[in-house]
Amino acid sequence: MSFEDSNPGSTATIKLQKLSHIPSSGELAFALDQARKTPLAVIELPWKAATGPATYVLKVSCEENINEANWVLHRGETQDAAVLWSFDSDDLSLIESLIAAECDSTRDLEVVGDQALNSVPSAASPPQVQQAPSGFSTGNRPALPPGVPLDLANIQATGNLFKEQGTALTQEKFLLYFMMREFERFLADATPFALVLFRVRVDYGDGKIGFLPERAAQEAILRCSRVLRSIDMIGHYQENKYMVLLPGASANGGVQCVQALERSFGGEPLQPGLDAHQLRFSAGIASIPDTCDRLDVLIAAALDALKQSAEGSSSLVVFPSVSRAI
Repeated sequence: MSFEDSNPGSTATIKLQKLSHIPSSGELAFALDQARKTPLAVIELPWKAATGPATYVLKVSCEENINEANWVLHRGETQDAAVLWSFDSDDLSLIESLIAAECDSTRDLEVVGDQALNSVPSAASPPQVQQAPSGFSTGNRPALPPGVPLDLANIQATGNLFKEQGTALTQEKFLLYFMMREFERFLADATPFALVLFRVRVDYGDGKIGFLPERAAQEAILRCSRVLRSIDMIGHYQENKYMVLLPGASANGGVQCVQALERSFGGEPLQPGLDAHQLRFSAGIASIPDTCDRLDVLIAAALDALKQSAEGSSSLVVFPSVSRAI
């Protein structure tokens, strides 16, 4: 497989040849090998399978003195492409499984743009599953039975009970409950998760700083819902802050999420007369087990990092004091 340096004279980004299929384990191994040979570079592996309209870009990097490679999957090739997940692992079978889970034909057929990426298929058009012929089996494994009917509309309606009325925001009490469940998952099988706390303020000039007007806040949440994964949860925390729960993500996954969130607020104004340059975005990130192994300390660490961000020059701070300007 050939590859191109997207920035001649620099090893910052190395783009591999675009594939017409989901990458195989051998192609993933090649990308990982290139990342290990160039620890200062980010290796990009793009593809667009014939089974769907979406283009994906997998980025892998191996920093010096870091044991495992970092993998980040984007949907789209633009700079503001949505981040689907980020994992630190050298297990290629795990990365291959994560890619397969994100890039199956059902997900590729979802509408991108006005409809959120985390939409659920309607009950009228459930996903089509190819059934094995009756009596078919592989080896000694018996044939699977037909799937039971699922009332997806009712399932979605149940999920809406956890949200603030008329919004995509999860109520704080339920958000904390689901965070507790993620912590219990970590205790059971060491599955990591990350926590992001952020807020968006407006500089009105003459030293006047305020929070987003209601219309702009509604637009901001809509844009957030388009960036976040279907398993992520977002809600208010302590009135003027937003909390995002990222199951399965490391601190680096939190960084990727925050970068995507902040980019989503750029470009078109959140409401007429409110320019993007007036926005003051600040975010703090903490994760288990990267930061700590206690839920109460996790929230305190994210709050501390958010405070550092709001008081400093960086819009993003990872606890304890590792700041990265966006």
